[in-house]
Amino acid sequence: MVNISKEEAQAVLDALEIGRQAAILEASNYHEAMKGYRQHTHDDLDLEVAKVNEAIAIMQAAIDAPLQERNYCQRCGKRSGCDAEHIHTCTPPAPAPQARELSDDEIRAIYKKLWPGGPNILPFDIEFARAVLATRGAA
Repeated sequence: MVNISKEEAQAVLDALEIGRQAAILEASNYHEAMKGYRQHTHDDLDLEVAKVNEAIAIMQAAIDAPLQERNYCQRCGKRSGCDAEHIHTCTPPAPAPQARELSDDEIRAIYKKLWPGGPNILPFDIEFARAVLATRGAA
C-alpha cells in the first residue's frame, strides 16, 4: 500500500479528470466521424473512458476514506505505544481445527437418519460420501 497525503491524492484525481475529459472528447469525435464503422475501435475507446472513470472512483474513495489511526493494531484491536519501549506484538489467530474423517458406521448412521427406510448403504455409497465431504473440506 502506498501512503500519500490527501493533497497528493487530490492532485492525482485532478489529473485523472483532465485525462477523462480528453478520453471522452476523443471517443465522441470518433463516434461521430466513424458511425457504423470499426465497432471494435468504438468499444476500445469506450473501455478507455470506463477505465479512467474506475480510476477516478478509486481515488475519490481513497480521499473520502477516514484517516487510519496510528498506533493501532488492525489484527487484534489493541493500541500500541508510540516509543520503542512499548512494542506491541499480537499472536495471529489459531488455525481452524481440522475435521476428522467419519467412520463407516457414522456415515451409515447419517445415511439412515437422512433416508429412513431406504436401501442398505453399500461400500460405494460410503466412498461417495467421503468424496463429497472431501470436496467440501470436511474430511
